[in-house]
Amino acid sequence: LADHGTVTFDVAGNYTVTNAITGAGNVGFGGPSTNVFGGVHTYTDNTYIYNGLVKLQTTNAIPSALTAPGSLGWLIMDGGASTAGTLDLNGFDQTVNGLSGLSGTILGKITNSATATGTNVLTITSVLNENVGFAGTIAENSTGSKIALVLNGNGTQYLTGANAFSGGVTVNSTTEVLAISQDAALGTSLITLSGGTLSNTAAFSISDHNLTVPSGTNGLLVMGAGNARLPNLYGGGALGVDVQSTAASINSTSHEGNALNVCANFTGTLSVTGIVASAGMSCFFNGGSFDGQLEYATVNLDTLSLLGIDNSGGNTAQFGALNVAYDATLGGAVVGSTLTY
Repeated sequence: LADHGTVTFDVAGNYTVTNAITGAGNVGFGGPSTNVFGGVHTYTDNTYIYNGLVKLQTTNAIPSALTAPGSLGWLIMDGGASTAGTLDLNGFDQTVNGLSGLSGTILGKITNSATATGTNVLTITSVLNENVGFAGTIAENSTGSKIALVLNGNGTQYLTGANAFSGGVTVNSTTEVLAISQDAALGTSLITLSGGTLSNTAAFSISDHNLTVPSGTNGLLVMGAGNARLPNLYGGGALGVDVQSTAASINSTSHEGNALNVCANFTGTLSVTGIVASAGMSCFFNGGSFDGQLEYATVNLDTLSLLGIDNSGGNTAQFGALNVAYDATLGGAVVGSTLTY
């Protein structure tokens, strides 16, 4: 390939590509065939899958900066009015510079047809400070290998589709952001922040997920508009929570960063910041016990209020340490319970 041109595989039959594709250019798959894609390729531009099935035959068959020096290309899976492409990991790990696919009535899909028990990793390593969006789905088969998602680099990857993978989500780099617009974008995975940021861009909660910040690392959780609730927290690292709702009616009537549901295993530091007036954090018990939930954690309130401890039923809300900045407040009622720190 040369001059950033494009070669497109657009045939009806099933075929295999293993000979090396090199140079400054793009590779496209137009289907409706099944392409078994193997070999070692070092082309530097985009890979397009907009129809048919691309089934990996080797690890990292699609080149990225990891395997092809100078590569800046994305994996792009835009769909169409009636068809879209599918990438099948087929039991192999794959690293890409960015995952894109926003257009089309039918959207692209990433799956894993391997039948062996195990987990294959889809790694997104942003090489430029870019925003990349994927509206398709990442979905495992009902049996067989799982899919794990790992994000590195220095960009923002948006996931807006309803995903169904369970191998875990890990955001590693301090300059990498995973932005989601619905709870289902995270699949059913454990979320690990080892320096990265998880951003909730809309009005929904992620309280049915587990999030860990390993000891010696830090992470940032950005809570979007609405009555957003924290996930269940684990680990001993430092987690920052930014409450970013800007609608005055929401701030004055709701509590941001709600429901520290199951945090007894979080032993790190939770630092909560409200960047707009009237933002706050509440501990809701939902009729259950909050005893010891943050007993071993340090909670820092910065420019934000602890608005109240509700429906406690006579329980004790205990913090390992509770630090309140000069412009934060402890307000609301501690109803029938005891607050200790």
